[in-house]
Amino acid sequence: MRTQLLTPLLALFLAIASLAGCTSATTPAPQNVKLEPATLQGQSEHWKVKVDYIVGGEDLEEITTLQFLGLEELTEASVTVGHKGQTPLTYYVESIDLLKTGQAITLGEKSKVLSWQDTEQIIIEWKVGGTQLKEYITPAKIEAAPAATPAPTSAPK
Repeated sequence: MRTQLLTPLLALFLAIASLAGCTSATTPAPQNVKLEPATLQGQSEHWKVKVDYIVGGEDLEEITTLQFLGLEELTEASVTVGHKGQTPLTYYVESIDLLKTGQAITLGEKSKVLSWQDTEQIIIEWKVGGTQLKEYITPAKIEAAPAATPAPTSAPK
């Protein structure tokens, strides 16, 4: 009787384990990825966030700047940047007293990423007193301003 119960359970366990082993949390890096700098920006009711992607050697670094638009006094805050097919990257505001209303701060933590193009969503979590709050932002790429063309000069006569 005991063997009859254990055999199907063992088979079920092995099937689940083999299926779970076939999935991966990260996407392997493509062989010939062109590292391209970019800046993404987004805004919610309480936050404005900018994420710069800077080429550093053979890597693309993600640097986050955060601006609080609310009036409350914060007790903690964090930013999570979600990338398609990769583990989300969470950055914590280490000196919460520097995050004043309307003042932007660049977070000290940086991460290496494959591409800015797979950035899906930014989640900002913060506390005001004992209340935990969360907002979601879908960032958009900031296009570089076109270079100014110099005014034509006339040739000397």
